[in-house]
Amino acid sequence: MQRITLLIVVVLTGVTVLVGRLYYQDQLQATADQAHEQLAASAGIDAEELEVQDDEEADEAAVVLEEAAEEENELEESAYDEEKLEQLTSELPNSIADRITERLSAGEAVRVLTVGTRSSTDAEDEGLTPWPELLEEELNEAYGEGTFQFTNVSFGGFTTEEIVEQNRHDDLADNEADILLLEGFNWNNNLAVVTGDDAHEQIDAIAEAATADNSDLITVLHPSPPAYETSIYPEQVADFADFAEEEGYVYINHWEAWPDLDDEELLDYVTEERMPNQDGHTLWAEAIRPYLVTQ
Repeated sequence: MQRITLLIVVVLTGVTVLVGRLYYQDQLQATADQAHEQLAASAGIDAEELEVQDDEEADEAAVVLEEAAEEENELEESAYDEEKLEQLTSELPNSIADRITERLSAGEAVRVLTVGTRSSTDAEDEGLTPWPELLEEELNEAYGEGTFQFTNVSFGGFTTEEIVEQNRHDDLADNEADILLLEGFNWNNNLAVVTGDDAHEQIDAIAEAATADNSDLITVLHPSPPAYETSIYPEQVADFADFAEEEGYVYINHWEAWPDLDDEELLDYVTEERMPNQDGHTLWAEAIRPYLVTQ
């Protein structure tokens, strides 16, 4: 009899606990539903719409978080590899290496302005790819797509004297370049007998115009292409190199890469008008390349 009584007590206790738990859960749900309805009423919508909005907001939040994670990953991926950058700039002039490192480390492109004569273009409309375009392609291949952006300005057959006297160089002030590759206009000046100090002062004036509103611009000088079997012209170019050194310009003597002036092989790189052909443009680009990327 005592066992039966004990069993009945245990069963009644279990039922009481179960009923109490169910009642408590119902009360919690009722409270939640009431709060949900009050929130919906304050927003001017029904409870079902609010539930839909809650789901949509949760989805939107998930999308935002996912996009933020993707952007962070992209930033991490776009950060230029410091070790690789150090290798690519290890043998460059310090000023150029520092500028390239500064730009690429910040995720920005290096902007190069080339200024010269018709020899830096497809002068005879033969479908050639000029050396500035070739060099830009090679640098983007070495550093990564879009890391270098070139702008090429050609003054055609004008001499430095004509450019300065006619103020044709003034427009160069409107640039945001990091590096200026300035041709010496040596061949144009040679043909018009513009030589010596006058030519050098005019080159200074052209360079100063480019740096007028861009004081951080790095100016690099290089001569016009060599000309077969000339005598006075190479002397003028030698004087130009001395001037560049005296004035503290970075100077690229790309003549070292061309065949000698008295070597008929030089004719394989130029047209009858003494303008670079495609091989000449390729050679010129390859000669300047080591000043912008370590071989």
